[in-house]
Amino acid sequence: MAQQEITVDPAALATALEQTAVRQQLSLPEAVEYQFKLIDAIQRVLGSDDVFRDDYGQERSLGTGPMGGGGRPESTARVERALATFLEVDDVSLVHGAGTGSIRAMLDAGIPRDARVILHVGPPYKTTAAALENLRVPLEPTDFHDADALREALRGPGPCALFIQHVPHRMGDRYELRDVIALAREERGSECPILVDDNYAAMRTPRLGVHEGADASAISLFKLLAPTNVGFVAGTQLIIDRIRSNLASAGSQVQGRDAMEALRSLVYAPVALAIQNQVVEELTVVINDLVSRGKLPLVHR
Repeated sequence: MAQQEITVDPAALATALEQTAVRQQLSLPEAVEYQFKLIDAIQRVLGSDDVFRDDYGQERSLGTGPMGGGGRPESTARVERALATFLEVDDVSLVHGAGTGSIRAMLDAGIPRDARVILHVGPPYKTTAAALENLRVPLEPTDFHDADALREALRGPGPCALFIQHVPHRMGDRYELRDVIALAREERGSECPILVDDNYAAMRTPRLGVHEGADASAISLFKLLAPTNVGFVAGTQLIIDRIRSNLASAGSQVQGRDAMEALRSLVYAPVALAIQNQVVEELTVVINDLVSRGKLPLVHR
């Protein structure tokens, strides 16, 4: 098969790059405060000693109490409560499969079977696309930059659900998560579930989809230094209860040791990511200065 030639319009590419939204990032001082808030939530829910016990996370609970409902390991339930306390949401459910697993669990629990799913015209992440296709529900790609188009889609017949990817799908995407959620609530109130993929945004930005009014946010802990591929969904009690019901078997549940290791690793994520972002911004200044002085002729900006 002959190789297809790919042509690039440098001017169009430069314009798209410059229009692409850069989500608000935590500064280093803000990240330290965020870290302290997480540690405080862990201390209040788990206690300082239990977090560091080598054997913590091995026991199981039959689910007789509020912290261990659904037959989950008691340690898993405590980690979920610590995360919910930290994020100030109704509840959290840990799931296997990191970011993809959390998105699938959220979609399965949050999208009514007879609903239309409204999503941005930019291509969703490859495993998200597969998860949406497997739901066998109508998909309505809509330009989230066009408020009138989004309003028209929301006013369409029958029940709907809105799926939003927090970080840009493609170069040139600049829609604001808060504005899209606010418009959906204005048009449909609470009858249209709003589900957000917050992967690559969590622990970097101060506010997730659930903080802007969405029903649930899907997050990967694997991207946040967890040693095993686990993630979680944060959201309304209704959606979290459905996820726990869907994943009620022992083999589907995140075990206590993995939950505890992920929580310990998460403590370091906000500051590490803030340092990374600070270095990126510093290097951007240096590169742009070199470009302005003609030192990098093949770099636009």
